[in-house]
Amino acid sequence: MSETPENGVLCWLVRSTETGIEVGGFVRSDRAGALILGGPTGTHFTSHGEGWRSKWEELLHDGFIVAETARARDAKFATWQPPRLSRKEGKLLAIHRRDCDAV
Repeated sequence: MSETPENGVLCWLVRSTETGIEVGGFVRSDRAGALILGGPTGTHFTSHGEGWRSKWEELLHDGFIVAETARARDAKFATWQPPRLSRKEGKLLAIHRRDCDAV
């Protein structure tokens, strides 16, 4: 996967913490900003005026890296698997992907 997320594709981001691995999902939408799954701010859509690129850059600045990149660089992430989405997150993802497809 490219380091720039593709429109409508779920990209998992990870970072190492003192207690383990912190995870966040990111789904870009060229029309509607981004859907964030989990992570430090919890599951939400970006707000009005906040584009996907600024949120993506914020997460990278905060130490998150694309999970596939982390697996290749650090043995700590070699066996990491994405978390299972909650029912609510699955519904939000489906809605957001429909918005992405409408672009």
